[in-house]
Amino acid sequence: MISFYDDQVTFDANSATNTIVTFEPFTPLNEPIFVPVTIDDITFTPILPTDYRDGPNLFVVTPDSAVDFQIPLQSNVLSESGNENFEITFSTAPTAIGFDTYTNSSDDPPVVTVYDVEGNLRAQYVLIQLPNTLGFLGIVSDRPIGKVHWLATQGGESGNDTGIANVRVGDAK
Repeated sequence: MISFYDDQVTFDANSATNTIVTFEPFTPLNEPIFVPVTIDDITFTPILPTDYRDGPNLFVVTPDSAVDFQIPLQSNVLSESGNENFEITFSTAPTAIGFDTYTNSSDDPPVVTVYDVEGNLRAQYVLIQLPNTLGFLGIVSDRPIGKVHWLATQGGESGNDTGIANVRVGDAK
């Protein structure tokens, strides 16, 4: 069974996690990264297809350069050129993961898909937070999580990016 939480307080009550990735010390900032990025045993991989002409790429965006976000960023944020479409994989599979979420103005909110360590689809969740807001998503599973996929639309339109920050991983309670 997988449970999704849209607030950190309830997520924390059902999990024991630590913030593993903040993107604060990451470099390069505000530039396309055309390869997967591994930080503290968590790998972030841009996925095809994308509507960006140079192929899939990640960006770590700083609050002072976030011209394509409709709300102020509270920290450095992982995003992507075009529609945000990336995977999060783990070298040591957790049973709980959470992160801050930034949405855009799309009527189609980001979709988060969860897979087990064998690559089997476990659950899919459509974010319920309002457009152009900062929110939170927590995932707690009764089996180890192998991969989480983030997909958002209309990111290719100017001023319409989504992203994640402050990734927390650990165990379900």
